[in-house]
Amino acid sequence: GLPRPAAGPPQDHPDGLGLAARRLILNLQSEGCPGVTLPEFDIDPLAGQLEHALSAGQLPAEYSDWGSQLLQRLRQPVRVAVTGGAGAGKSALTDMLLGRVVIGRKAGGLMVEVCHGTEERVVFETAAGERLQQAGLLAGLEVPAGTVCVRQYLPDPRLRGHSYTELPLAGAQSRQQHLLQKAAAAVDIILWCSQEFTPVEQALWAAVPDSAKDHSFLVLTMADRQIMRGTLADCIAALEPVAAEEFLGVYPVAAIQGLTAQTAGGPSGAA
Repeated sequence: GLPRPAAGPPQDHPDGLGLAARRLILNLQSEGCPGVTLPEFDIDPLAGQLEHALSAGQLPAEYSDWGSQLLQRLRQPVRVAVTGGAGAGKSALTDMLLGRVVIGRKAGGLMVEVCHGTEERVVFETAAGERLQQAGLLAGLEVPAGTVCVRQYLPDPRLRGHSYTELPLAGAQSRQQHLLQKAAAAVDIILWCSQEFTPVEQALWAAVPDSAKDHSFLVLTMADRQIMRGTLADCIAALEPVAAEEFLGVYPVAAIQGLTAQTAGGPSGAA
């Protein structure tokens, strides 16, 4: 299970991170992309001030450990979870955000993490504990039998600042709620992909802590289909009262068309 948050400052702070980030810092799991940190010149000035305060012993002892954890977190990439039910358009959205087809149709219900690396490389982790590595992009590879999760490395400088984790939701509702709870504690931002955000999805999302909802967005995928049917405006209007309470914002997206627009007229893989 996840470690319980330690005692810390009882109120939100000028750093703008607030309670949600403190929960995140103390609950981050070790299975993120190893060795990836933001370069020194990219760190917010606040981090520099915090580092100076820690090295000079200017923080009260009871806050020193918390300050060290916060500094470490500020130097790590922002973790973005892309989640939703089967066929919700998670891979298409992730590919659109990356500006190229990286995952394609190969996720197959697996958890896929995309993060920075020195070369295009995929690591397949199997139920037997094997770590099978192949050069290239997941979209162009065959997924080995027994794979339970995938990590895609890309030499994309933008990924020094953030990583993406595609988290499929399937099976019993209790299992889906457990996955969401783990994700809420381990990432910074959640993008919930859905075509209509049905009552079943709403019930599942309701169990997510409010601290995580403050950093989450509802992405209405395949919006082009609703535009063609003339139903998008009504769908957004119907969801607006719910979304206003449950998400930081709502964004209709036609991911495939968006990716096509990004790559049209340019070399393969252009962002």
